[in-house]
Amino acid sequence: MGLIRLRIFVALGGVLCAGTWSGTVCPCAALAQVVTPKTHPWAKFAPGSWKTMRTTSETFGEDKRRLSHSVTHTRSELVSRDDHSYTLRVGSEVVVMGKRLAGRQHTVRRRYDEVPFAYHVSYQQQGTKAVRLNGKTFSCKVYQGKATGPEGTLQVTLWYCEDQFPHVLFRRLVLTGPQDQVLEETTWETVAVEMPFQALQQLVPTVHYKVVQKKPSGTIVRLVVVSDEVPGGVVFESSKELDPQGRLRRRSTQELVAYGIFRAATSDRGRNYYGYTERYRVPRTVPRHHRRGRRWWGGSTPLTPIHLTQP
Repeated sequence: MGLIRLRIFVALGGVLCAGTWSGTVCPCAALAQVVTPKTHPWAKFAPGSWKTMRTTSETFGEDKRRLSHSVTHTRSELVSRDDHSYTLRVGSEVVVMGKRLAGRQHTVRRRYDEVPFAYHVSYQQQGTKAVRLNGKTFSCKVYQGKATGPEGTLQVTLWYCEDQFPHVLFRRLVLTGPQDQVLEETTWETVAVEMPFQALQQLVPTVHYKVVQKKPSGTIVRLVVVSDEVPGGVVFESSKELDPQGRLRRRSTQELVAYGIFRAATSDRGRNYYGYTERYRVPRTVPRHHRRGRRWWGGSTPLTPIHLTQP
């Protein structure tokens, strides 16, 4: 996984100054952080919200012969959040050649701009831009950021819509080395908005992205489907990895199989719940220990007092 490999659940927000698309730099101070939790696909939900994704992968040799096939269930849960970052608890279970291998859980802390902590990006608004997609007009603010880290210089370009979803219509990250050689370049481009997609038993509006990641070792092309109603955003993804000669090295798909949304506790018919309310959607094909989480982390997960609602 590359240093600047991005995830779709990046969203920018904040109080930013206005500009024009003429290219004139806005005379405002550079911003060290422009991300707000309310627009971030994970941080907009309460801690305890989670989702499970199923990844099916195949690897190939130089003669196009399939070398391996695996299926992985990955459960990600929001543990905590603050004004600058959020923390996920991640666990996985892999089935390779018919053998089931349970992975250990670990925690991951990330900044809201999804840039590694070693890179302190300073953002500057460069102007505004109107983008029309599927008959809908998006008014975007254009930002550029730059930072120097242990592996080189990172340059970021973002088209951000503060009041419209998707909040980021276009994103490009370029990592260059000491000799200005390009070490990695990743581009996110919105190709469709408000497209219906069946996430479990529910039909939801989604945004479709095309992501291209280029490195000297090869190219990764991804098609990502994102919903604003699911923790983490991503409900489906297909990808393929090519070597420098353009030969298929790996291909995979990811699909949502379960998710839970925790919100602030409320009262129901005079009864108070001193925890969170949970919205739970899970198909019967998901293994039992993936459904309630009681055995997922290798032990009991206390769920009471929690109000569980079924759709």
